[in-house]
Amino acid sequence: MPCGEDPLSALNTDIGIGAGNPYTWWIGRGNEKHYYWGGSGPGIQKCACGIERNCTNPKYYCNCDADAKQWRKDTGLLAYKNHLPVSQVLVGDTSRSGSEAKLGVGPLRCQGDSKYFSFHVTQVVI
Repeated sequence: MPCGEDPLSALNTDIGIGAGNPYTWWIGRGNEKHYYWGGSGPGIQKCACGIERNCTNPKYYCNCDADAKQWRKDTGLLAYKNHLPVSQVLVGDTSRSGSEAKLGVGPLRCQGDSKYFSFHVTQVVI
């Protein structure tokens, strides 16, 4: 994997995945909204535990959506480099009594890209 960002460490906030309109999303390259989370991919709208089917409450696709009284955590690497870097994370559903959120965005890390091309002419067909 050439690039990735470990942005979402989300704790105890209802991300709202699977509820129609998610409550929490992130903004990436081109100011586009994204509703998938670390360990998942574009268009999937799940956290890593939803993909791996090991969320704390199997009824949800993210641990944070369980709305439990104890802190729950979702984390994972965002690896779809065309959407990176994360510029903002917007959090909703925090106005309810007892609702809290804590999110962190990790650094963008890139390593060698095996699909690197250099062009020395104006028109090239790949």
